[in-house]
Amino acid sequence: MKVTGSIPVIPTFFTKLKNMTINNRPSIKDWTKNEFMEEMNQHLFDYEEASEGIWNALNNRKNILLYGKGGYAKSLGAEVGIQMITTNFYGETFLTSAGPGMDMTQFTGYTNVKILREEGKIFMEMEDTLYVQKRFAIIEEVLSAPPKVLMAMRDPLQRGFICVAGKCIPNTLESLFGCTNVDPVEWVKDMDEKEKESAKATLKRFHYRVKVAWKTVDSAQFAKYFVHQRGADLPLLSEMIGWANTVGKYEIDPRTAIGMYDIYSTDGLPGIRNYEGLPEGIFSEFQKIEARKPYISKVIGYETLVTNLSAELSSPVTEGRLNSIQRTLAMAGHEIKALKIPDDAAYTQRLSNAYQGLAKLNQTVMNKISARDFISRSL
Repeated sequence: MKVTGSIPVIPTFFTKLKNMTINNRPSIKDWTKNEFMEEMNQHLFDYEEASEGIWNALNNRKNILLYGKGGYAKSLGAEVGIQMITTNFYGETFLTSAGPGMDMTQFTGYTNVKILREEGKIFMEMEDTLYVQKRFAIIEEVLSAPPKVLMAMRDPLQRGFICVAGKCIPNTLESLFGCTNVDPVEWVKDMDEKEKESAKATLKRFHYRVKVAWKTVDSAQFAKYFVHQRGADLPLLSEMIGWANTVGKYEIDPRTAIGMYDIYSTDGLPGIRNYEGLPEGIFSEFQKIEARKPYISKVIGYETLVTNLSAELSSPVTEGRLNSIQRTLAMAGHEIKALKIPDDAAYTQRLSNAYQGLAKLNQTVMNKISARDFISRSL
């Protein structure tokens, strides 16, 4: 019998933007792979490859490195995956962030200063302080830690225990999650040979290495993302962010985009001026897009109509519905012919593409109606 329940998602910046709960069970064995990935993908957008990597790591009790640009939910993926197989996330998970100034105490224990002062003895406090004493560990920006810290981190992963000053602690970790914005190949590339050997040894401790990224960052992708996260798109904002990422060559990641969504939905475009350092040049392009709202919104609407009707017509449709779709297509076609777009080649082309899409759909509808008439006459 499977034990199920739900717990609030832990309050990182990314997750607290969406009010959701995560179904949790005590063990990975209480999930099938399909169930696990379906649950992951409810909370994480365009995350199929990373979800599978997280499943593999947890199911096989191995370590995983999630890498890629910031804002694409590497940490959230680790948190959600672990929360799904524990009813005591904080009690069973070691959480820390690495950086150039990090010391080794989180991986080797620390000296009890009181005993050192009073008795002149070095006594290492290790119980309940080390990351290998938990079921799981998440280390943010793991590849930014100093080499000696990485050495201290990886040593017990290989040995199965850690020994310091005559004291030994067993490694009880099931899976270690390393999260980093650094591509591991680039991380190693410019090192000297001695540094490379140490770095490669660190990477070998991560049995799975998965890049967390979206397949595309255009306006259509952000529209889907907003629907996934908020239940509704803001078409003009999707256009702006898609333009910035593809034409403007200014990257706006999903985490920033969802913050912009929340502000734009209440305060409009002025609210996102200078948001997270948004350059004035990009903002002025956003203003131009908003000024073209009357026809841009219509173009987006026709594109959405083509997408939705294409999906609907891929399945069986009643005769009455076919007639209704045909009338909708005819009306949209007349509207497109009447729509006047000023000197804007990009949206003129998109409108033309939408019109062609409507024409193809109309032919599909006519073929379906003709096929039904033929069958009716044959009976």
